[in-house]
Formats: sequence, structure tokens, C-alpha cells
Amino acid sequence: MMVSLVKELKEFEEDFVWLNKHYDELKEKYPEEYVAVFSRRVIDHDPDLEELIKRLKEKYPEDSDKVAIKYVTKKRFEMVL
Repeated sequence: MMVSLVKELKEFEEDFVWLNKHYDELKEKYPEEYVAVFSRRVIDHDPDLEELIKRLKEKYPEDSDKVAIKYVTKKRFEMVL
């Protein structure tokens, strides 16, 4: 059980790393949308997060909770600390 959980967490982390690495490409293709990534590939996208999650649960009932989702935007964000 623990090995399986560690494997799932590592794969989830790899998907987020992939999302960040490909962010510039994704923001051109899917501006102002939520992008869903599983196994280091885009599996769906939508400007409405609730609709995206609903579709993911229908299409991937066993794995929908393992999908990395990130909102991509062309706008620049500044963080003030």
C-alpha cells in the first residue's frame, strides 16, 4: 500500500513539473483555461473548472483524483512579499 501511494505521489509531482516546464506552450494553446495533465500529457482543458472536473470524473472515474490541474494565463503575476 505504501509503495503504491509513493508511486502515485511521484507521478502526480512529475505531472506538475511537466505543467510548469511546458507552461509557455500551454498558455499559447489554452489561454485563460484550466489544463488537466495525466502521465505528462494534456488530457482535457476548459475555462470552467467545475465543468472540467465533471468531465474528468466521467471519463476517468478511477484516476480523476490523480490528475494535475493548473490554470494557465498569459497575464503576468507579481508576488509581493
